[in-house]
Amino acid sequence: MTSPTEQFATEKPAENAVAERVLRGDKYIEGLRALASVDEDLWDEVAAVLSDDTDEMRKISDLAFIAPRDMVACLEKVKTPLARSRVSKLYELCRAECGLTSVLKNAEARAENVNKVGGAGMAAEAAAAAPGPPSKRARMSVYCDTIDESSFEVLGEAAYQQCVNRFSLIYGVVDPSGLPTIEQVSAVSSQVAEGRAPYADLAVFRPKQRERLKKLKQAQWVFDDAGRLEKQVKTGVPSHAEWREAFRLFKFSCVMVGASTVAEMDRYEAVVDGLASTYRDYWSVVYEADDNLRSSLLARYKPTVQDSTWGQAFSAAADDIRYWTTHVDRVVTRVRIEESKGAASGRDQPGRVPGENARRGKDVSREVCYAYQGGAHAGLVCPDGRRHVCLKCRKDHELPRGNRDCKREKVAAKGVGRGQQRGAAAKKDEITNDVCRGKSQTEPSKLRDTGGGESRERKVYLGGLRRAYESSRFMPRGRIVEKALSRLGEDVDCLFEEETVRRARRILVVCGGSLEDAEWQTPYSPIHGRLVRLVAEALGDWDTAVCTWLTGKGCPLGINEDIEQCDIFPIDGDEEDGFIETELWEEVVHFVEAGERPRNYESAEANPLQLRKLFNAEVEKGFCEEFKTQEELRRELKGEPFVVSKVALAVKDGLDSEGNKRYRLLVDGKRSKINELIRVRERVQLPRVSDVVEDWRELTARSGRCPTDGLFGVLDFRDAFKLFPVSSSERPFNICCCDESYMLYNVLQFGFRSSPLLWARGAALFGRLGQLVLSPSGAEGRLSVYVDDPVISVVAEELWRRRQLVCLPILLWSTFNLPFSCRKGQLGGRVRWIGRELELTKEGIKVYVPKQKLRGILQMIDECLETEYVRESLLRGVCGRLCWIAQVSSQLTPFIAPLWRALRMASGKGLRAVKLPSVTMSLRFLDRVLKDCLKASEGDGEAYVVRNFPLRSSDPNEVSVVVDASPWGIGGVLLWNEVPVKYFSSEITSGDMEYLRVQPGECRFQNAMELLAILVAFRLWSKEIPQSVKIWLWSDSVVAIQSALRWRGKCERLNKLVMELAHDAAVDNRWLDVEYRHVAGHANEWADALSRRSKGAKFPKELEGCTESQCELREGDFWKFRHLSVREEADN
Repeated sequence: MTSPTEQFATEKPAENAVAERVLRGDKYIEGLRALASVDEDLWDEVAAVLSDDTDEMRKISDLAFIAPRDMVACLEKVKTPLARSRVSKLYELCRAECGLTSVLKNAEARAENVNKVGGAGMAAEAAAAAPGPPSKRARMSVYCDTIDESSFEVLGEAAYQQCVNRFSLIYGVVDPSGLPTIEQVSAVSSQVAEGRAPYADLAVFRPKQRERLKKLKQAQWVFDDAGRLEKQVKTGVPSHAEWREAFRLFKFSCVMVGASTVAEMDRYEAVVDGLASTYRDYWSVVYEADDNLRSSLLARYKPTVQDSTWGQAFSAAADDIRYWTTHVDRVVTRVRIEESKGAASGRDQPGRVPGENARRGKDVSREVCYAYQGGAHAGLVCPDGRRHVCLKCRKDHELPRGNRDCKREKVAAKGVGRGQQRGAAAKKDEITNDVCRGKSQTEPSKLRDTGGGESRERKVYLGGLRRAYESSRFMPRGRIVEKALSRLGEDVDCLFEEETVRRARRILVVCGGSLEDAEWQTPYSPIHGRLVRLVAEALGDWDTAVCTWLTGKGCPLGINEDIEQCDIFPIDGDEEDGFIETELWEEVVHFVEAGERPRNYESAEANPLQLRKLFNAEVEKGFCEEFKTQEELRRELKGEPFVVSKVALAVKDGLDSEGNKRYRLLVDGKRSKINELIRVRERVQLPRVSDVVEDWRELTARSGRCPTDGLFGVLDFRDAFKLFPVSSSERPFNICCCDESYMLYNVLQFGFRSSPLLWARGAALFGRLGQLVLSPSGAEGRLSVYVDDPVISVVAEELWRRRQLVCLPILLWSTFNLPFSCRKGQLGGRVRWIGRELELTKEGIKVYVPKQKLRGILQMIDECLETEYVRESLLRGVCGRLCWIAQVSSQLTPFIAPLWRALRMASGKGLRAVKLPSVTMSLRFLDRVLKDCLKASEGDGEAYVVRNFPLRSSDPNEVSVVVDASPWGIGGVLLWNEVPVKYFSSEITSGDMEYLRVQPGECRFQNAMELLAILVAFRLWSKEIPQSVKIWLWSDSVVAIQSALRWRGKCERLNKLVMELAHDAAVDNRWLDVEYRHVAGHANEWADALSRRSKGAKFPKELEGCTESQCELREGDFWKFRHLSVREEADN
């Protein structure tokens, strides 16, 4: 009987290519095994994996025809890399002996081809090997890149099939519908062969190409600007699911042409998928970042070494955190802020009172987005809720760089005009004072500071001091108690034992680095700078500059080195503001001359023992170095000229352990004029009490828990500013003196213009990292840092869990070796933070303001009012303390602003005093408000003025107040759950005419009357409304609503009424949740009729049975500020 081998031997090889390969491998394998150095033991191990019977693996063909994926599985079971290398060589030798292609590694010739064209070897080989006529050509813009009008050569069918077969041998069989088409593979192969980065527009490089091309054939034809016909094609932004399908085809195409591996492309895809899942509602931003990188920037990531591939470039691009942070995280942050500003928050009007045509605010959904026309917005969805349509042609199509891309003729808009669409009712709307209804007329919180304008550019800044959770949300990668908390109140630097902190550091090393890095300490500082950088980089923090400062470079003062900006705080001033040329420094500051002995302020010179004690402590901590003579200091500074700043001693609160007064060193960088050389462009944003209240609102809303299930934790960073080392180039400006010695500081000192910013940058970084450890989702805890005083707010069902949460950020900061003043630490439901006390109650938060502080401010105001010229230092102190009060009563902020303005004007003119008449009105208003606050709290029996802030509405009821005015009177209706219960109606009185200088029947006083109606409604009904109930106030006057929201008006009459409203809100210890809404004038029927009762208007029958509220006589004590001369220029 003839064996199969003999049977094949008798056939002609040309007639059976497979038989020929089998015959070539019909030899014993021992010779190749010796060549590949595969010994008996290793061969037995391989044969046992590949076959049940090791004796069957004797011939070369037995091994050569093993499927590549089975061979890969076998190699994974081989123990050592050397053994795997030898088995791989044997496998390739056997395949080569049988005439089969190399599959485990590229052949040498193919590698050379890859080096030449960047990875098109497989497709090039297949094309070269495939017989047949030349391939056809296709347009790149149809199949791959919409803006590339070049053409490419399409692979032959045999060459394409050979690419598919090789791909299947290595990665397994793939469903044909999931493979790229012959045109798609050819396009990518052509790009790589030309030395270009492989790129595909995934809006067209998609599955089901035939269906897409059929639709393209049927696309509408239009005339361009030159009169030529062109197709109108809409590509748009594919969804995330469509992108994944398209990228799968692109990935397989790159692999088929030898430009990359599947693992490298998967790594890139995972990054995009991760961003898409993080920012689900902002997929267009992620898509633009991906498309921009692949189309324009990929070549930058390709290694310059030989044998590099485009797959390595994709892998490097995936690891570029800075790119994805800049083009995705920060852009999404900016869009979210725009959304929060432009979002129309509203509510349906109560019942039929305002009427069916009343609006909740401007509906912008039909407006055209002008940001889209200039290229600032992209994609199909507008972040501001407007329409993304091209104004050139009135069509919906992509504008990647604004409407300058549009080549179409402008087409007249179809349909009727806006006025015709809306009819007579619309015309009536257009002539009311409803002209600015598009602006948000909702006061989100009366607690917030609504004063001040927006920044000049709409740019997002990360922050980290105020509500660190809001900052930590945009960092894309980013999670013993009893004994530790028991140390609160002790005079120690850390709550945790040293071994606990070391264990935590060892855990943090999983982020990268080594234990040596975790223990590395910043020069002249206790901070473990490399550990800070390790954690910050792992979490994707923006502020890389702080990490650089803490890892040896030191921070700049802004004199010899600029302070690097990382979009942490808003920019304040132009880049050249305050810049002084180096050649002019000698005209500004005084450089110490040889033999000169600088002196300090009298407070320091008169107390040399205390001064020496404080400086010795600074030297002992490593913050500064002492030089006995000027010559020693000059040698240390290598001959650089230096400036000495004076110091003063200030008495601190409390006594030391021995019962003596405590002192602190104050460095005066202003008097030495070093501050004039410093350039600071960022404006630090410190947290307010309102930020803590807002955090608690969100915590209780998300958790559904009562505030009594919460806990406060307060701790101080010790030696805050001096924890940051200073760059060596700035040391000549960081010098003080003590007796005959010079103190060269190596760290920041409080007293220089840039010091608060530099420390705030670091504190903001620690706050963001602490928030991510505390609660990345923000559901269990929030954190804010006021200079060096962090406050931690947590909410949880169990007490042990609350205490554990408080310890998490403190433990992280302890691993950084940040020292704490544990003696000042507090834990509980009532704590003291930045001069106020915060208490959690069942209903919300109580804020306690010490009456002694209010009395101190009143004394300073009285001192200001006693003289014709107010000292700049005195007025500045009044402003600072009033801003502290305004954090609890934001209604005071617009009245503090004129004081700051007067100070700026005086400083600009070089004056040391401010004329009293320019600030009299504001000072007298604030004086009256603070006195009334103290008077209203006299019966409390406490040393505090208390203000209550409800956190969540425990009352399902809602209250609406609808007001209106006419030239003859005012009227209003009070509704509970949309049911009218009370109303008021009043004519213009003699008191109104005298105080407001108005006349009945005069339309020019209409806005003042509208605001008067709001004031009267509040004074009538605010005491009757529980604090837990939300109040909706409706008016048809935009001017009145805006004046009440901004706490300032456009004329003297409005300002008088605003002052009355602000006084009532500030003195009332309750925080009322009020939102203002605009209603169209023709729809406000009930209140309008009540305002015209004196002129015979018909009384609304729906109000019959309601109680009439009697208005207080508006004379005498009704007006709180009759004695003030309110001037328009003081408020506008």
